[in-house]
Amino acid sequence: MQIKGLLKSLTDNSLVKVEKIGSGNYYWAFTSDSRALTANKIEGLHAKIKQLQEEILQVETNIETSKLERENLVFTSHALAMGAGLTVVPESNFYHYYY
Repeated sequence: MQIKGLLKSLTDNSLVKVEKIGSGNYYWAFTSDSRALTANKIEGLHAKIKQLQEEILQVETNIETSKLERENLVFTSHALAMGAGLTVVPESNFYHYYY
């Protein structure tokens, strides 16, 4: 019974082929099939890596853009506060404006 389970597992994973001829089942595997299967998996993984690297680059670009926009916003806020006669007191990551 263990052999039957092993063969079932191998055929489910496309590592072994099976053909029913008459009343018997014939199992076989070619090394070229396993090489092709492995090459396809590797190719798929390389494509996934490339896609993820592009996503990382996009996220890093978005982060840099957001940082620049934030710095610009802080600068503009300071300029407006100074123009309104407020005192700017930096505290940690926040700025407080006092009259």
